[in-house]
Amino acid sequence: MFDNTQDSSSSMCGRYEETKEHLFFDCTHAREVWSGLNVNIDLARNNNNAVPEWMISWFSSTQIDEDEKRFLPLLIGAWVIWKDRCELIFQGVTLNSTTYVHKIHYHLTSHMHVENNSLNIDVNGAKISKWKPPLEGVIKLNIYASYDHDTNEFGTGIVMRNHTDNCLGIKGTYGNGALGAESGECMDVREASHWARRLQLPNIQIEADAKLVIQSINSQSLLVQWENRNFIKEIKHLISSFISCSFVYVSRDDNQVANAIARSSRETSPACESYENFFSCHL
Repeated sequence: MFDNTQDSSSSMCGRYEETKEHLFFDCTHAREVWSGLNVNIDLARNNNNAVPEWMISWFSSTQIDEDEKRFLPLLIGAWVIWKDRCELIFQGVTLNSTTYVHKIHYHLTSHMHVENNSLNIDVNGAKISKWKPPLEGVIKLNIYASYDHDTNEFGTGIVMRNHTDNCLGIKGTYGNGALGAESGECMDVREASHWARRLQLPNIQIEADAKLVIQSINSQSLLVQWENRNFIKEIKHLISSFISCSFVYVSRDDNQVANAIARSSRETSPACESYENFFSCHL
């Protein structure tokens, strides 16, 4: 993993020899990430002689399920720090510990949401949707991007509905060569924005389960990968095309129709666009 025949200085701070222990225990960037996750990395350093020993200790507990809040930040945090190093070396990405802490919290929140889906069922075992219609005069577009990591193919799905709970239109597209799931999500938001502008809709609300994408659009901080930041800039530019335009995060369970359209578009490669008035097609 670490080649001693080349420059041995740390890739991230450039000050000390890059060992596994320096990368995960001592590097300034890593320490900032651990601090943002409330992990006492000094205690871990004192209790373990080497990184492999420390990582093995994560799995030594017989109560991993009960200790999940401790285990998952360590696992995801170490993975992100290693990924940061690789992106810095091979892509020249500028490291921002605050951004990466946000991403880790996103992964943790997403995991806990999946684990707790059983809370959103009724007495008959059916999932309860929390989807809400928009205000009168506003058109809501629920969107979803389905991505295949093996083929880099993706499908996008958009469902357009009004305040009376009527589905006014659906749109699905197929694409190939996306750089990742997040790229597909960005392209889906952009596609929905372009579609709404083409239809001359004055007031829209876009809902998606792409949390980092939505947060990046709604704030000054770009939490998405560097290769997707131009998508965010383009989407923000499109906002000026509407009288009102808002972007809202929604869980995947409350976005099932858009999900189905995106999966169908990816698996069968058709492009679909329909403007029929589908009455009460519940998301």
